[in-house]
Amino acid sequence: MTPYCTRLDDLLIRKKLCVHSRSRRFIHSHTIMLNNAPAINGGTIVNCQKDILTIDGKNIYLERDLYLMMNKEQNTVCTTLKGQHKRVFDCITEDKYHKTVYGSPLQSAGRLDLDTEGLLLLTTDGHLIHKLTSPQKETAKTYLVYLLHNPSAKEKKDIQEVFAKGIYLPQEKNAPSFVTKPSQITWIENDHSFPYCTLKGSDFNTCTLTLTEGKFHQVKRMFRAVNNEVIFLKRIAIGSLYLDKTLLPGQYRELTIEELSRLL
Repeated sequence: MTPYCTRLDDLLIRKKLCVHSRSRRFIHSHTIMLNNAPAINGGTIVNCQKDILTIDGKNIYLERDLYLMMNKEQNTVCTTLKGQHKRVFDCITEDKYHKTVYGSPLQSAGRLDLDTEGLLLLTTDGHLIHKLTSPQKETAKTYLVYLLHNPSAKEKKDIQEVFAKGIYLPQEKNAPSFVTKPSQITWIENDHSFPYCTLKGSDFNTCTLTLTEGKFHQVKRMFRAVNNEVIFLKRIAIGSLYLDKTLLPGQYRELTIEELSRLL
């Protein structure tokens, strides 16, 4: 199924024509035509780019969901509520991206801390948001980390091993203590050749860290637990989708078909 296709019952629910528990009754009690042929099965696939859908003779406007990749800049928040900080949605200037699609507004698939930059997905597709953010799905997310202290070769190996097993993190503010799930750390020996490194200098030590969970300030807490400190954090990948290296902080673009297929 292409990224622009969806089930008929999902489409009806997204357009708020019915709720999930009554989608079958809705379909059977209305005259629904797809490309001039009766549609009586909720599993019927609708192509939102080219199909024509009518309900009781009324044309239903079909528009595909929006999928944007943003390089979130620092000092922006992912909430839709206005406050003292600039929102990531304030960076989106085109009116077409603020239109309601399928009855759903543009939302962020997960969040990044105020001082964290990097890959953020904005979409109207609630199913994808659930897939990427549900703890049960364990979607991998990869971060570029700049550390204050430069570990020795032995310390790097020790950190790799303890992160691979899971590390205990004590309670912090309102966040309870817990043992992390296994994570993978890769040390970057030459940050000048790594495309996502934007801070240059010999005083920094860099690595990438891949997690399958995202608890409160987790990356920062993990490195504090091994006596180090994160001074810069950037998310560079969600699953197999990597941040477009040409996007400057605050810039965004629509996902390509190939990128979207990888996520879906």
